[in-house]
Amino acid sequence: GRAWGHLVRVLAERTAGDLDERLAAAVRRPVQLLIVALGMQNAMIQLKPRPEFGDARLYPYLHGLFMSATVVAVAWGLSAIVEEIAAWTLERAGKDSDARLDHQVMPMVRRLVRLVAGFVAATIILGAYDVKITALLGAAGVASLAVALASQETVANMIGGLTIMVDRPFRVGDRVELNDGRVGDVVQIGIRSTRLLTFDRTVHILPNAELMKQPVTNHAFPDKSVT
Repeated sequence: GRAWGHLVRVLAERTAGDLDERLAAAVRRPVQLLIVALGMQNAMIQLKPRPEFGDARLYPYLHGLFMSATVVAVAWGLSAIVEEIAAWTLERAGKDSDARLDHQVMPMVRRLVRLVAGFVAATIILGAYDVKITALLGAAGVASLAVALASQETVANMIGGLTIMVDRPFRVGDRVELNDGRVGDVVQIGIRSTRLLTFDRTVHILPNAELMKQPVTNHAFPDKSVT
């Protein structure tokens, strides 16, 4: 733990950005688990030629346990790296767009990355134990297709929200006019929908996917004085 902390401090001092030290901090525990698992695996290999260890009934179970720990550590470390890079990227994009993309998008990214990493790790471990995973892979493929079809509209709205936050055709507080003639002030830009407050004090909740398909006139850009 102290050695890893020293490494993080060295990275922080020698580099201008903070991504490298954030990655080092994120993979600290997975690396510790990986070192322990690899060390125990090496010990099991060294002890296998001895009959009292290699012929023991417990030996294959211990060997499988440490192999599984190694796979889990690698999957954990890779998912931590992907999550940290995604968080760092979204934070930078949020600074440029005046929106906290990391708060809105990161929970979904984190769940997706961990789900994929866990599924891959489970597939490798089950395969090492000669468990037939063909049916599992088929079921996962069917389930993925069903989820993709069911969430098609949600994904389209999320992509539209990200596009609005990054491209910034309008911002919170801007007065905009929609293609159907509605005029109002943007009060919130979410990951799935945008809220527009019209002159009659009615809040219209607009799906981002539909909003991106139509022309939008921004009366507050480049000068808010026109509103």
